[in-house]
Amino acid sequence: KDYKLESRVQTIADKAHHVVFAAQVVKDGFQTFANAFSGTATIRPQGTYFPVTFDASAREDIRAELGINSHHKVVLGVGYADLRKGFDLFMDTARRALRNHEDVHFVWAGALSSDMQRWIQTDFSQQEDAKRLHLIGFTDRVQDFYSAADALFLPSREDPYPTVVLEAMNVGLPVIVYRGTTGFDSLLASYGYSVDLGDTGGLD
Repeated sequence: KDYKLESRVQTIADKAHHVVFAAQVVKDGFQTFANAFSGTATIRPQGTYFPVTFDASAREDIRAELGINSHHKVVLGVGYADLRKGFDLFMDTARRALRNHEDVHFVWAGALSSDMQRWIQTDFSQQEDAKRLHLIGFTDRVQDFYSAADALFLPSREDPYPTVVLEAMNVGLPVIVYRGTTGFDSLLASYGYSVDLGDTGGLD
């Protein structure tokens, strides 16, 4: 709706003989905007654009550039930082986690949208906490940041089948996502587990 693409969805539903969806949640979302779809549908998860592998030297380089000790943990966020990607949720989680854990850093690799700029001003309890939050901006070294991290946190509110999850998994990173938002629910049901965050609203 934000991009006013409802009519495009209907055009696909009216004209296409066959549609390939990355996940069931994507198909379900599509059908909420299409009045009728007479074609056939197939669910085929996408692959990655290029191989992403762990690089020990890149891990050391990125951590040295950011001033992160080798024994500290790094929680990584990747993508265009906007409301859909949940950048505000990432920042809120970072604020509380950094306050409670002195050996954790939060890193976001990706450009920030203008409406998310105010979240940069998030109130950190101590200046030392703020030093463990690293907003990288746009970078063409995302693969290196996967190697430097210990977990990928994707706080997206809506993200059909994000490649960043596949790339992080290729490096061997644990991936944290919200249920029902990314198309990875079936994969999580087979290989992951769910945690009820209750009233915390984030990852403390």
